[in-house]
Amino acid sequence: MSKKKILVTGATGFIGRNIYEFYRKDSRFEVFAAGLTRIKRLYRKRHSIDLIDEGAAENLIHDIQPDILIHAAAITSGARDIIERPWIHVANNILMNTFVMEAAHEFGVDHVIFPSCTVVYPSGVGGLLREEDVDQSNYFPPYQGAATVKMEAEGLAKFYASLGRTKYTVLRHSNVYGPHDKFDLERSHVTGATITKVMQAEDGGVVEMWGDPKIRRDVMYIDDMVEVIDHILTLSKTLPDYSVFNIGMGGIGYTIELIGHKIAVACKKNVRFEWDSSKPSLPFDIQLDVSQAKKVLGWLPQTTLEAGLERTALWYKENIARA
Repeated sequence: MSKKKILVTGATGFIGRNIYEFYRKDSRFEVFAAGLTRIKRLYRKRHSIDLIDEGAAENLIHDIQPDILIHAAAITSGARDIIERPWIHVANNILMNTFVMEAAHEFGVDHVIFPSCTVVYPSGVGGLLREEDVDQSNYFPPYQGAATVKMEAEGLAKFYASLGRTKYTVLRHSNVYGPHDKFDLERSHVTGATITKVMQAEDGGVVEMWGDPKIRRDVMYIDDMVEVIDHILTLSKTLPDYSVFNIGMGGIGYTIELIGHKIAVACKKNVRFEWDSSKPSLPFDIQLDVSQAKKVLGWLPQTTLEAGLERTALWYKENIARA
């Protein structure tokens, strides 16, 4: 029996890279990676491609004929851009998602997994966010563009799923961190940025943090996200044509202050944090209810914050700091 083919888009990015690294060792599948040129040498079965180009997704999916498409390609950046230039990624992400989903339908991909984002949820409502809590009238204003992109993609996924040819599973994941994350201060999210700041600080030095230290974030180690994708593929035949799952730490929200201190411990650094509330930040709590993923997929996150940060700090020392 021939192996099923998996195509991972965005395989040179953070989430896509980790998904690819997991499945390329899995004897059940033949795995293909599509990403940018800068590290294509890492992949034997790789395709260097810009999915924003019209026809690129069509040619890619036509050539590979994947059974499973994990569409992890996205153009993203950090809090500074979200606050100061919230429009910069809208058009290109909409184009890319539209081209990829259309091609998946045209060539009969069996199952598409699409990582969405918590950006689709209303801002500052408090409590645990459930899959039905989407409210497009109540976004933090700079989030409107990114939220529109993700909601448009989820809407397309639901539309194509309704045509009966391709199954779609949407993952609204929390703030993910781990190996291969963005660690530059212009594009990284809170965990990656803080690891970089702590690693670059002198022992006994000061680390500048942005925003309110008491704001809570749902931060999840990347291996737990990869694990939920594996649950989805195992249960694929039993899942509905379209489904949405929250993926996070199971209702646990960590203050930015606590995350900073845990990172300092993981990095083995004695530093002091100072907070600058004038710098760009997202001024509301984010915590996810993951009971649907537990009920339907049998999944719960397994990696503690401490363990995930220790693994990430070690990877940073061996790959970023050494380089």
